[in-house]
Amino acid sequence: MATSLPPIDWEAESYPAYPDFAAIPFFAVFFLAVRFLLDRFVFEWLARKLIFKKGDEKLDPTTYAGKRKIRKFKESAWKCIYFLSVILAIHDASDVFLELGKISKYSGHELLADVSFLVFVSSWVLLRLIYYPFWILWSTSYEVVLTLDKEKHNFDGPIYYYVFNILLFSLLVLHIYWWVLMYRMLVKQILSGGHVGDDIRSDPKLRNMRCC
Repeated sequence: MATSLPPIDWEAESYPAYPDFAAIPFFAVFFLAVRFLLDRFVFEWLARKLIFKKGDEKLDPTTYAGKRKIRKFKESAWKCIYFLSVILAIHDASDVFLELGKISKYSGHELLADVSFLVFVSSWVLLRLIYYPFWILWSTSYEVVLTLDKEKHNFDGPIYYYVFNILLFSLLVLHIYWWVLMYRMLVKQILSGGHVGDDIRSDPKLRNMRCC
């Protein structure tokens, strides 16, 4: 006898439940295992294949510099895969191109690195300086007031509203600050003939740009 699925009430509110926390250890172990397997059997092989060319005596995977380059390549490769997979599109869509640019730089593909950095900057402006404030913040600061059930959330509603919007607007300030740093780096890239430096994180001010 065929059974039909119960209808979904899309208007119903859903809140986190304590049993949901049971999934956290599973995901923690899952991502650790996936990264270990990719590092060991995919990224290591790929780094050696792309970075170290035959006949190039300057690049040796057994030296400290060679091992460091492999480690940085594997780190960026994992981030690129990770951002493509369980992540918020507004922020981490840009970081896919950032990590792709670093992978390209480590493996000696200068043109792809330059293009990836330009796409990264363009997507940053589009997603974090235009879409984020004019759509996301507009929704969380204005539209939510029109849809919130003020009688049901008379006490906790204002608390959540101000706390989360303060955090979201603070993030916008960081977006603008990071854009100023990227703009300076873009000018340096143009003045240097269109090439990204050895590591686009080499500027100490840009090293923490992936914190949010």
